[in-house]
Amino acid sequence: MMTSEQKLITLNRRENKPEIFKELLSKEIPAFLWNTEAASFKNIGLKQGENGSFHLLFIINDESYIKRNIIESGETIKWKWFGHQPVFNRLTGKNIIFFASGVAEWLILDWLGLDYIVLPSDSRKNKIAEFKEKLNEKALIILQDNDKNGSFKGVIETLKSTLTGSYVFNADFYEDKDFRDYCRRVCNEPESFKNKESFIESLFYNIWIQAGGSEAKEEVIDEAFLFEKIKEVSPIACPYDENISKRIIFYDPDVKEYAIFDGKTVCYGRKEKILEYIKNIHFKNESIKDANKNAGVLLHECPLYEVILDTKIPFGVNAGKLNTFKPTDIIAYEVNDNDRQDIDIEYFKENFPYHYILLNNLFNTDDRLSYFLNWFSYILNTLKKTRNCIVLNGINGTGKGLLYEFIMEEAFGKDYCEKLTCHDLKSNFSGRLHDKLFLVAEEMDKRNSYDILDKLKTYTTDPTMTIEKKYMDSFKAKNMFNMMIFSNSVAPIKIEASDRRYSVFKGNDKKIETIINTTELVEGLKTESNNFLKHVKSLRNDEKLATSLFETDEKIIAKEDSYSKEESICHKLKNANFDELLDDYSEAEMSIEKIKDEVNEFYGKVKSSSLRELFHEILSENEFKNFIRKLSVYFGTSKQYRIKGNDKRVWFYKITDICDSSKTARQEQDRQIQYL
Repeated sequence: MMTSEQKLITLNRRENKPEIFKELLSKEIPAFLWNTEAASFKNIGLKQGENGSFHLLFIINDESYIKRNIIESGETIKWKWFGHQPVFNRLTGKNIIFFASGVAEWLILDWLGLDYIVLPSDSRKNKIAEFKEKLNEKALIILQDNDKNGSFKGVIETLKSTLTGSYVFNADFYEDKDFRDYCRRVCNEPESFKNKESFIESLFYNIWIQAGGSEAKEEVIDEAFLFEKIKEVSPIACPYDENISKRIIFYDPDVKEYAIFDGKTVCYGRKEKILEYIKNIHFKNESIKDANKNAGVLLHECPLYEVILDTKIPFGVNAGKLNTFKPTDIIAYEVNDNDRQDIDIEYFKENFPYHYILLNNLFNTDDRLSYFLNWFSYILNTLKKTRNCIVLNGINGTGKGLLYEFIMEEAFGKDYCEKLTCHDLKSNFSGRLHDKLFLVAEEMDKRNSYDILDKLKTYTTDPTMTIEKKYMDSFKAKNMFNMMIFSNSVAPIKIEASDRRYSVFKGNDKKIETIINTTELVEGLKTESNNFLKHVKSLRNDEKLATSLFETDEKIIAKEDSYSKEESICHKLKNANFDELLDDYSEAEMSIEKIKDEVNEFYGKVKSSSLRELFHEILSENEFKNFIRKLSVYFGTSKQYRIKGNDKRVWFYKITDICDSSKTARQEQDRQIQYL
């Protein structure tokens, strides 16, 4: 080991051999980047070997130094360590921190004045975790090392799994080159790079472009710009547990259960189940006693995370919350307001012919198709609930399944879409709907939808929902999904008279395969998919229209078919549709006309006896007996009035408000009937 005095003598030789010193050092670091005031520069010198050749020598301290030989023809000799190998770092609190491997990289970053961490040796011999706190919520830019041995790749994997609170981004510098080679190349352009400031500006711009930044950005790409871009493209990584099959094990205080997150889905389980999982994965070679103890300790120390699906914050752990949302390319696609387009069906037809064929077969007319495109675009841009649901009915084969598979799943992501049958919806367990963005209820029919009507209402409009999973307590969660209903029935669901949730569309009576070969259509949809979805997202959508219903004849028919005969008659009476009643039940013409007259005479009120007479004529004896007891359900409680000029008390039902509401009519009513 050299003494300090010998080292100083060695370093001073660079003053005696300045040309050799510059020649050797310039092979590592471009001369204009040299920072002669840096302490590291002052500690670099020359050492003459026994054969007369010179080496670069860098002294760390009394115990450690680094030596590098002259680069022989066709041979690269690395820096050789003597003594302890430290982790070089300078962390002054800046948001941008560079991570590299090698002495040359360290010197360049040090002399540029950037914050850095450099590992000049294998990661297993260093404690990356000791920097975790200082790197929390910082942008860590990895300067790739493309040496043949590839040891730095292992360092990067360790880095990503350890520094779970950092924004980690890999910076590549041209094919088969690393950061040092990049420095050599750009520094051969002396007119462009005259000082370290211009070099740093170029470096930041290069990384900005790699991260997807605009090449046309006029502002100088400084640290603040670059930091925001790295945050955007490299959200904080999830803290995978390297020892447990790269899964996070945590406790969710809202759900009050333990869970495992595999980077894609969250699986909840009782404490005992999670303990068994930990033992089988991590402690299977230990004794039962030790496995139980160690698994218990690990579970006790697991973090507390509230699981959320938030489209506005990065994927992973943020402030004690585990965000499981990974946006699709379409959801992440940004559209400037100046680039938005109006809905143009002719443009749509010309540029996306396969999507037009499919959607036109489902919606039939331009105005209906425009309504759907606006509704879809609004959801893609905001990810908000429209609080209404599109119902598509039609024969099998019209393309409803293709709409779900090649449009909705592509837009929102398969992980965030769910397709349930009526049977599935009847189940008490709603776990499949947790953290979804789009739901399709298929095979719906009025006959089997009565008992799930309230569920469908809740799913369509309510901002929260109750999630029930097997072997778990129920819990409240956000209801984030929008809905469509697919059916082959004219009356897919029971639609109430006052409905404000459903827009019903009947598709073409033709199967899609009679219009175009299905294989050709599928291939066409795949080819057009990305551009079509980007186009939909770029549409100038109308929120008011997207959150309103589109009234159709199909909905009127569905409403009518949603009711029993008795319900249908009551509905028409309430709406004073006497002409329709006469068309449907001509045998009860006299009773219908009598009720019509009483409605006008008594301002919407009808004698109980007149109602009974009508239903007795229309319904069978058994139907009449079962129904007549429920008149108050449909028309409210009956009340007694005394008709003017008649001392007899008469029972009346108020059946409708659709009548003459003028002051004269009300006065006439007051003269005709009086409360008892």
